[in-house]
Amino acid sequence: KFNLAEQQRHLYWDDRRFLVYIGGRGTGKSTAACMRILGMIQRGELRAGSRVVVIGPDYTQLSDGTLKTFDYWFNNLGLIEHKVDGMGRIRRDLRGGIEVLFRSGMVPEQTRSKECQVVWLDEAAQMDESIFTLTNANVRSTGIRSDDTSYQTIITSTPRGKNWLWRRFVNPETRFGEDKLGYYHMTTVDAEEQGVARD
Repeated sequence: KFNLAEQQRHLYWDDRRFLVYIGGRGTGKSTAACMRILGMIQRGELRAGSRVVVIGPDYTQLSDGTLKTFDYWFNNLGLIEHKVDGMGRIRRDLRGGIEVLFRSGMVPEQTRSKECQVVWLDEAAQMDESIFTLTNANVRSTGIRSDDTSYQTIITSTPRGKNWLWRRFVNPETRFGEDKLGYYHMTTVDAEEQGVARD
């Protein structure tokens, strides 16, 4: 049994094009992203043939953090059917024919041609802005596009000042409009007080 913070519960349902969750250590950022992906699966927004691409600053951070959190939730829910591990080829095949790829953001150009319904950029502030630009172009499906297909970019990160994340998603003068952007923020103190489900 676990508690989801209000921000995590809202993110579970949020179908806006861009979702951003900013918070310090232990604020449940990766868990929130996993819950959003789970919500898309449970509501049929991710179906057979769907692909999710998860990108972190490097493979060490992916393996030690993001992947462990993902495996914890999706293993416990019995959704992982097959695992592939190894540098440059980490993959999780989920029940229902959904593929989840884990890739490093160290070489942004290598993220090209990874068409998918969902991109999750974890610890995005540690990556160059170009990773957002390149992966944003990948959020599309191959073949015939269905009118009811959901496409989403999920961004989780610890705050790092007035960087590209701040400019695109926080600054009122330059960020996306609320019709396209769901922005969530939590401090470590808030997380401790609420006893949230965390990474």
